[in-house]
Amino acid sequence: MREIFEWLDRLGSIIESGQGNIELQLKRVSSPSPLDFDDSPIELIDSGQEAASFGRVPSRLSVLAWPDEAGSGQTLQGQALAAQIGALLTLTTNRRIEVAAGDVTLKMEGQSPTTFLPSMLVLDRSLSGPIGNDVRGAFEGLLSRLYGMSASDQDVIGAAIELHYASAILFDLEPNAAYALAVAGIERLSQAYGSSETQWSWWEEAPRLDAAFSAISLSEGQRAALRTELLKDKHLRLRQTFASYVTGMLRDDFWTVEINDFVPGIVMASDGASSFAGMNALGSIPITNLVPADEPTLRRRLLACYDSRSSYVHDGMGAPAVTSTSRQLVGQAAKRTDRIEYAGVRVMLRYLIDLEVERRGSLRTLPDIRLQHANPQHD
Repeated sequence: MREIFEWLDRLGSIIESGQGNIELQLKRVSSPSPLDFDDSPIELIDSGQEAASFGRVPSRLSVLAWPDEAGSGQTLQGQALAAQIGALLTLTTNRRIEVAAGDVTLKMEGQSPTTFLPSMLVLDRSLSGPIGNDVRGAFEGLLSRLYGMSASDQDVIGAAIELHYASAILFDLEPNAAYALAVAGIERLSQAYGSSETQWSWWEEAPRLDAAFSAISLSEGQRAALRTELLKDKHLRLRQTFASYVTGMLRDDFWTVEINDFVPGIVMASDGASSFAGMNALGSIPITNLVPADEPTLRRRLLACYDSRSSYVHDGMGAPAVTSTSRQLVGQAAKRTDRIEYAGVRVMLRYLIDLEVERRGSLRTLPDIRLQHANPQHD
C-alpha cells in the first residue's frame, strides 16, 4: 500500500511548502447503503442513486473525492491509491465498498457534469464486444465434447474453463486477481498434461551459478551433481513445466490469431450530460503484439507471467497493467523480461483449452431435449 503513504507525504509536503497545484480527484464508489462524510482527508458524496450491478443486490452510488496534485488521479499511482482507499473502507466497515479505481473522468469545458469511463476495459476490450453468430452450435459442440471426455479430463479442463470464467468476470474490477486466475488456468493444464523435465540452460540463474561453481573450482562431477539437485526444486519445476507446456502446445495457427478490438462510444450533450452508445469496432490486434513468437523470448516472458502470479498470490504485490497493455496493443515491443499482459494470457488460456478439448474429447450425444421459445400471445 505504498501509494497511500506516498500520497500522505506528498500532501504534507505541499501544505508545508505552500507550493503545488492541488485539485480534487474523483472516482465512483458502490456500497450496501449510503456513504457520505466530509471533514476528513477524503470525502464521500452520496449521489442519492442506486447502482445496478448484474447478479448482485442493488448498491448505493457515491463519489469519492481526495486532494492531490493536478491530473494525478488518472495515473497508475492514482488508480492504485483509489483502490487502496477502497481496501481501507472495506476493512473499516466490514462491508463491500467497491471503488471503480480504473475510472477515467471526462468533462466538457465550462460544464459541471462529470462522465466516468472505465479504463480497465483496455486490458481486454474483446471481452466487451458484440456477440457473434451461431452461439447455439458452438455451445452444443463444446458441451458434447466435454461430455465425451474421461472423468479425469473433465476435472482438469473443467477447472481451466471455470478459472477462465472467473478471470473474465473480474478483469475490469480487480485486474491483478483476474491475471492470477488466468495464469492459474494455464498452470492447471500444464500440471496435468505438461512434461516436468527441465534443462539447466532454461533457468535464468544458471549462468550466475555456473560462474560460482568455477570460482570455487568445483569438478565437472560436482557441478553435475549440484545441477541435478537444484533442478529437483519443486518451484523451479512448476515454473519450467508451465513455460514448456505453453511453448510446446502453441501451433502455427495461434500466431495468426487476431484480437477483436472495441472502444466504448460516448455521446455528450451540450449541457455536459453523457450517455453510453455501445461498443464500437476499432479493428483487430495481431496476437504477436502481446505474445512473442520467438521461442526463447516467449519462454522467458511466460516465466515472468508465472512469477507475477506468484508475487500477487504470495506477497500481495500487484502490477500496473494499463500503460503496458496500451503500448503493446499499438505495437510497441515489450522487454524480454516483461510478463505477457492480461489479454495475451487469456487468449492463450482459451486457445489451450480448445486444443485440449479437441485432443481429449469425443462427441457424445446430448440428452434429447430441446427447449423452444414460447409463442407470444397477442390481444
